[in-house]
Parts: sequence; structure tokens; C-alpha cells
Amino acid sequence: MLENGTHATIAEIAPAEKINASYVGRVLRLTLLAPDIVEATLSGKQSTHLQFSDRLKRVSLVWAQQRFALSAPPKLAVQSRSSIDRASSPF
Repeated sequence: MLENGTHATIAEIAPAEKINASYVGRVLRLTLLAPDIVEATLSGKQSTHLQFSDRLKRVSLVWAQQRFALSAPPKLAVQSRSSIDRASSPF
């Protein structure tokens, strides 16, 4: 709907689809996932601990960090992702 110009914003899509704008935003994040993560998900080859709701959470835009965060067990991913973020931060 954004791509073809039917709607210009999340705020327009939400009522048209009768869903919450926050949910639309979370679903749109899926478009930022690395192609191999999308492929594994669609083919059912994703990590066994990974749930759909995990994919709706904020993840790095860096595909290597996504792969680690979405493939590691949840506790390890959270701990390591924060250390990766600190290491890549210019501050």
C-alpha cells in the first residue's frame, strides 16, 4: 500500500486494514530483515526457539547483527547484541 501509493503513511494504513498503527509499524520492520532470514522463515527453517513475535521486535539494521540476534538463544542474543551495539557505537 505504501509502495503502490494507495496510502502514504502508517496512520492511513491502520484504519484501512482495521488494525493498530503500532502493529503496522512493527510489521513493516519485517521489510528490513536480511533476505536469508526471510527465506528461512518462509521455508520453515528458522531457529526452533524463534517465534513470530520475536521478528516484530526492534533489531539492528545490520544484517550480521540480525542473524546473530535472531539465531542465538534469547538470553545470549540480548546480552551479545548490547555488546555488539556498544562496539559499533561511535560514542
